[in-house]
Amino acid sequence: MYVEQSVTNGYESTGQKRIMKKVDSQLTTKIWINSTRSIIIFLMCLSVIYLQSVQCHFVEVQTELGRIRGIRFRTQLNNPAIGFLGIPYALPPIGERRFKKPVSHPKWSPKTLMATSYKSCCPQLDMNGIAHGAEDCLYLNVFVPLHNIDQNQFSMGGKRFPVMVYMQGESFENGDAALYGAEKLLDWDVILVTFNYRLGVLGFFSTGDEHASGNWGLYDQLAVLRWVHEHIESFSGNPSSVTIIGQGAGAASAFLHLVSPMSTGLFHRVIAQSGSPLCSWSMENDPENAAHELAQRLTCPTDLGNLELVRCLRKAPLGRLLSSQQQGKLFGEYPHRMVPVVELNGPFNGRLVPADPKVLIKQGNYRRVPLMMGYNRDEASFLYPLIISKQSIGDSSTLRTYLEEKLLPRFIRANILDRNTLSTSINTNSIRLKSNKNEIERDLANNILYQYFNFMNGKNFTDLASRFVNMSTDALYGSCIDETLRLYSAATSGSGLSQSTSSSKSNLILPFANITYKYLYEYRGRNSMLNLILTGNNHNQPPINHNIQMGMSLDLSQVTNTAVCHGDELFNLFALKFITRKPEDNSDLLVQRLMLSLWTDFAKHGFAPLTAGTEIPYWPAYTNSRPTTFIIGSRISTVDRYRDASTHFWTRYLPSIVSNTASASIIDHHPHSETMDNGWSIGSSGRNNGGHYYDRTSVARLRTFAWSMLALSTIFLILIVVLVALLFYQRRKQTFSAESRQRARQTSARALARALATSVHQQQQQQHHHRHRTQPSSSSSPMTSNTSGLY
Repeated sequence: MYVEQSVTNGYESTGQKRIMKKVDSQLTTKIWINSTRSIIIFLMCLSVIYLQSVQCHFVEVQTELGRIRGIRFRTQLNNPAIGFLGIPYALPPIGERRFKKPVSHPKWSPKTLMATSYKSCCPQLDMNGIAHGAEDCLYLNVFVPLHNIDQNQFSMGGKRFPVMVYMQGESFENGDAALYGAEKLLDWDVILVTFNYRLGVLGFFSTGDEHASGNWGLYDQLAVLRWVHEHIESFSGNPSSVTIIGQGAGAASAFLHLVSPMSTGLFHRVIAQSGSPLCSWSMENDPENAAHELAQRLTCPTDLGNLELVRCLRKAPLGRLLSSQQQGKLFGEYPHRMVPVVELNGPFNGRLVPADPKVLIKQGNYRRVPLMMGYNRDEASFLYPLIISKQSIGDSSTLRTYLEEKLLPRFIRANILDRNTLSTSINTNSIRLKSNKNEIERDLANNILYQYFNFMNGKNFTDLASRFVNMSTDALYGSCIDETLRLYSAATSGSGLSQSTSSSKSNLILPFANITYKYLYEYRGRNSMLNLILTGNNHNQPPINHNIQMGMSLDLSQVTNTAVCHGDELFNLFALKFITRKPEDNSDLLVQRLMLSLWTDFAKHGFAPLTAGTEIPYWPAYTNSRPTTFIIGSRISTVDRYRDASTHFWTRYLPSIVSNTASASIIDHHPHSETMDNGWSIGSSGRNNGGHYYDRTSVARLRTFAWSMLALSTIFLILIVVLVALLFYQRRKQTFSAESRQRARQTSARALARALATSVHQQQQQQHHHRHRTQPSSSSSPMTSNTSGLY
């Protein structure tokens, strides 16, 4: 019984264990299911939260090309805004599309374009000569303010913002749209469009004929302007209020679009900062020569015709193209050969640059738009590192020999000879005659030395460097910009483009259509492009004083603390990326606010505001009768005829010198020729159509005349001094004589008075003695006693 009971208990224990295991298994399964369900619910919640955050972080807009997703960000004043980054406006210019006009990008619908990050810049070399960028680079960026419109459906709102299309500069060889942040401009209720366009050899290679007409980068810009005209309304932009703003090469490009028949009606105002197509670095006069030089460096054939040359360059490796572009530089980065050219093939209306820009401006065969133009006080201060480099100085023993034998000749060859600075004054073929070219170079150097380096301190390297920067600023920027303003203002207010190049609607003259403004930026803030050049993008590293081989030193602090370099004004307009910036102080912010106000008001209305603040003076328009410059600096002011003499020197005097020297050579080589190719007459009078005549010995004559005038002035001054001395002596003599006579009269009067007094006294004594003798001594009376008592 005991055994049975034990067996029974064993069976019961085993069953219970099985039941418990089953219960535990079911419980574990239930717990696992519940946990999994909780995790799934938690993940779903996270997904919803993430999707909501994504929905808040991104904004989509519907365009004719398809939907585009952009990314939200905050402006400088913490206002909401959205950026659409990396929108393709043309197909990649690769393969057979290299050295051809851009092809518009097709639609991408029904897909959504993710425009949330910048795309690659176009191929270029950095400051260290390293290639970067990709040929697939034709993208644009659109930045839209959101604080004054419906943030959820902003593209459907009724408000339309003025549009500013920024064309970057950097000498047609460098540039990246990602550098220019919109955080500052968007606080002023404008839309900003930035973009990349082809640069250097890829953007401006030309053979001067139909095989490679050139200006590919300009046609990229034209494609962007057309894209903005067609699609900017989807981004709350106003296609009837588009302003091109360009800096450096971008300013020259903007003005080329202004006078181009192909860009008509695509924009309504132009702001050109530090550049013009009349500047020496902005146009190439002999593209075929430049193309053949490039081909020889790449071992491409030049004797089989330009078609084979272009085919060879289309297949050339990108790195070799860029490195070959840098060869042949004579003075730092100069000359720039891969730049815009005049297109000679095709109908006039089908060429973006159909003629010399100077001729186009004079003819006035374009639609007028309001223009703001200017430059910085020390544009060429970026040349300081080149001027002071030991490689440039070489074995020069003195500052004078360095200037006259190396520095100035290199500058002239790179920026004046064979460039368009003097192209209106000389036959291009004649200037390439070697003997004549040397003589022209010598004449130019002598005149420049006399104009800018007279009385230079031969022991002060800083003096030489500052004078050279001053000269270079006038030559490369100031004179050509002033000449552009003068010609544009002088253009008669006709009907704009002719009927052959524009519709009748485009011929209408708008209010303020011819209004022109000039500015000079001379404010030196805490941030400067020159600091980036000298310190390598490291503001914490102070500039080091360079020891010069000639036993002298250059204190760079005198430069970095005062110079207003090329591009310095951009710190006020853009939140510049990828560079080290110092915090802005109150003065920086005040100047920044002023510039943003002036620039955006011009973009909105086409004219400068009557006042940008109660303390700001009125900015009058620029006219040839009153060429007013608005000076933006620590003190805001206006001045008329700013540096007119320097502009005259570069645009009138030097061309006359060159024209005369070239004329003599042309007559020597072509004795029967009577006119130059450009129409400048060569007669016995030696005068051209628009300037003064200076013969080949003008420099010597000028110096002789100056010394003669100095001698005559000295003699005249001596004569005046002698005459004044004689007059003073004569007057002094007359005064002395008068005083002598007066003293004599006074002495005579005193003597007469003494004599008279003596005579009276003597008479009284005589009367006394006489009375004494006539009266008895014993008979005295009171009267006698009293009378005698008087004496």
